[in-house]
Amino acid sequence: MKAYYQGQIDYFCAIYAIINSTRIAAGSTHKFTYNQSVKIFQHLIQFLYDNDKFLDVLYHGTSMDLMNNLLQETKKYLLETYDIHLHFKRIISYKKSSVSQLGNYISEYLKRPHTSCIIRMNNKEIGDHWTVVQNRKLTFLKLFDSYFYEQIDLSKSTLRPYKSDGLNHIVRKNVILIKVLD
Repeated sequence: MKAYYQGQIDYFCAIYAIINSTRIAAGSTHKFTYNQSVKIFQHLIQFLYDNDKFLDVLYHGTSMDLMNNLLQETKKYLLETYDIHLHFKRIISYKKSSVSQLGNYISEYLKRPHTSCIIRMNNKEIGDHWTVVQNRKLTFLKLFDSYFYEQIDLSKSTLRPYKSDGLNHIVRKNVILIKVLD
């Protein structure tokens, strides 16, 4: 028997993804300390409580609409607390593209300074999950993941809705590009 680790049996991956993507995008402009990251986490959890969304996330995870609200709140918090400007936008919400094209687009975006990318995926192993893409190597998206999920093989991925078929299902409308400006 193995011990559970943080993030393994909760549905707060969206908050971890926001914090991790912000840390990556801030880069050398602002290196977030452990305590600063904890404060962001606590602030976002309080935001969920204050807006009667904590139990929704606890039991069901984070919808795209709620992810937008969390990102807006993070944007406000970072500006007020650190004078850091967080920008985010969804891509390919309705545009038709292949998994490979999506991987290429994300890869090119991540070559820019102070950027990161949050994606929502679903598979048999981890279920419905928000994570952060670090870069692309060959057919793999390398992740910076709260669940310690290392990578997604794009050759074994689809943009179709989730089915129990052994593939990684990347939710097209839940790909979010992050940029931090100081």
